[in-house]
Amino acid sequence: MSIACNSSPNITAICSPQSSTVWYAGSNYDIIWDSKHHNYNNTETVDIEINYLTKANSTETFLFGFSNIPKNASNFKVNITNDWFPPNIPLDQLMYDIYLLPHNINGNIINDTALYKPVTFSIMTPPTISPPKENSNTPEDITNPDHSSGLNTTGIVLIAVASVLIILVFLLRKKIFKPHSGANGAGLLFFCQC
Repeated sequence: MSIACNSSPNITAICSPQSSTVWYAGSNYDIIWDSKHHNYNNTETVDIEINYLTKANSTETFLFGFSNIPKNASNFKVNITNDWFPPNIPLDQLMYDIYLLPHNINGNIINDTALYKPVTFSIMTPPTISPPKENSNTPEDITNPDHSSGLNTTGIVLIAVASVLIILVFLLRKKIFKPHSGANGAGLLFFCQC
């Protein structure tokens, strides 16, 4: 599989990461390259070298590498672990250079950046979400328990009233209750033992 990601022969063969790329700690990424790039015509395997540099001092320091990778694989998976972070350097001050080199290249690549240009990219920690404070609202607190119990009580009362009305209608039809006029002529229902 060949990935042609660069149209100019003077550009690095590395397709990913790009110089504007930000990778996040704890994640997996693919280092992707153009296996047909002219710098790699005479090799079947490549090496990947990762260097770090600080924004204050742009001197590169070797971090680690991966060697003897089949050139035609066109990609290599990496996991951003704590090994990528040198001690005592704030993460926002770090940058990384990644080199793709023919396997067993002779000489110091840092001095030959015209032939094997690195890609400089950044790594950040993913944003963290703080747990809610004890007295803060959480999604579970959106419904107030007092309101929900009030709705349940109202529903029960309505069902009870409806049940009583249905029973009264049934009893009136069976003539268990007879209308009775009181002294003031108001119609009241009294139980009749007829």
